[in-house]
Amino acid sequence: MMSKNNPEWLKKYPTEIFIGINGPKLDAYALALEGWRRGLTLKWHSQEAPAFTKMKTWHVDRPGQLFSLADENKEHFFFRTRGDIVSNQAVDISANKGITKAYLEKSNVPTPKGKIFDSEATDQEIINYAKELGFPLVIKPTDDSFGRGITVNISNEHEFIEALKYTRHQKKYENIIVEEHITGDDYRLYVVGDQVVSAVHRTPPYVIGDGYSTIKKLINNTNKVRLKNPHLASRLIKIDREVIDLLERSGYTINTILKKDERVFLRSKSNLSAGGDAHEKLEELGDKIKSIAVAAVKSIPELYHCGVDMIIDHEKKHAFVIEINATAHIGSSIFPGAGKAKDIPAAIIDYYFPETNRLAQDSPVIYFPFKEQLSLLANPTLQSITVLEPPVGKLTKSVYKLKGRVSSRRYQNNIKKWAVAQNNISGYLKKISRRVIEVVIVTNNDEILERFEAILKHKSNDIVIEKKTSHDNNHHSAIEVGFKIKNSSKLIWQLKQKRYQYQFIRWILTVLEGLSFLFQSRLVHKIFKRRKHENKE
Repeated sequence: MMSKNNPEWLKKYPTEIFIGINGPKLDAYALALEGWRRGLTLKWHSQEAPAFTKMKTWHVDRPGQLFSLADENKEHFFFRTRGDIVSNQAVDISANKGITKAYLEKSNVPTPKGKIFDSEATDQEIINYAKELGFPLVIKPTDDSFGRGITVNISNEHEFIEALKYTRHQKKYENIIVEEHITGDDYRLYVVGDQVVSAVHRTPPYVIGDGYSTIKKLINNTNKVRLKNPHLASRLIKIDREVIDLLERSGYTINTILKKDERVFLRSKSNLSAGGDAHEKLEELGDKIKSIAVAAVKSIPELYHCGVDMIIDHEKKHAFVIEINATAHIGSSIFPGAGKAKDIPAAIIDYYFPETNRLAQDSPVIYFPFKEQLSLLANPTLQSITVLEPPVGKLTKSVYKLKGRVSSRRYQNNIKKWAVAQNNISGYLKKISRRVIEVVIVTNNDEILERFEAILKHKSNDIVIEKKTSHDNNHHSAIEVGFKIKNSSKLIWQLKQKRYQYQFIRWILTVLEGLSFLFQSRLVHKIFKRRKHENKE
């Protein structure tokens, strides 16, 4: 079970800053955050932005997946994890499994033997080819993902005919591939340039017995662990007909008590969206396997970084490339269910902006609130927004405790005004008690810090100020860019602390955040509409 694997996540990505960010938006946020924290100018864009009308994108009707990063010399545009140096042709090739196979074979990259069949081919032609190729086999559509329409390990002609009916006639896929079924482990390798920077071993969901818990209880325990993982929190194991049928075929029910250390798989496919597990295992792969992944990427013109799906047989020491994904998810590498996380965002930013690889922030982590920024793009006339620049480099964190008559809103707003007036300051003000507040300041400039401190002391008559300064070694601390007065309700704060413990709390917070986003979006839209009307008058 995942809880026994003790995953080691990247310390510069505290889990609290990813709360409520799922799927491809988590990928985009992690990559944008990495570039932004190096001092690059970050802009989020709507789908109407000119740069993205020429770039292959999909499902971008809501903001959060299109952004750009720039320094004083150049600007690059990104869709999720894919940057603008990857051509549309490369995206089209990798999206079609049949064309990808042709490019792999042309470059002598190991890939299962097989053949593409279009809508003109008859079922009998396909069946004849299957018998000629020999079982076991795989049937899959040429242009879909997430395992849809795929049947693997087809062992005889009868099973093949049924699988063909399912893919071609029930699911209505006109173009399909019939190929050898390769035994081995399912891996997603991520390649940047000439380097493999991540290797995620994907397995179907499973549970491991403890000697006294039912399978149902073990699934619930596993889901509690997944809820603590920002990437897996929205990908829980559901007890559905597929799970029940597979258990019954193996002689179990959901009420079976497994022996200690007994492992039982719950599905036949390793899709994370269906509860599959992701274990980071880059260090366990040899150079030969890594070189195959790099060669696969190089076989497709103008494809410089992407995910490579492989089947690896460690005993026979061979590997085959199954598919290539030009816009691959990277959440499994940043937040694996087991193993040591790999910093794909840093590798991609190094590739696009190599001169910034020494400009990353010191601790504590400065971040920007993802959803608050994107709500501004609700205005249909606004195509992009620029995120406030963070302090970069060696950061000093100063904590002030102010005691006395500090509870007035006017005084607290003045402190915020003094902080905002300084450049390169981030931090917050938080109420400790009726007569005590805490002010936290983070900056990379000692002169600015001294100036703020002088103003604070000069303007705070009859108030006791205690200061603690340190070059913070707590990498898990995260401070929002800019300066805020923290006044959120105690109930919401308590709910957020338990978000990764209970699924229903995650649902409640997701609904509240969605309503907040909707409210902010409509409010921003009304403000811009009103201003536009006033300008006309």
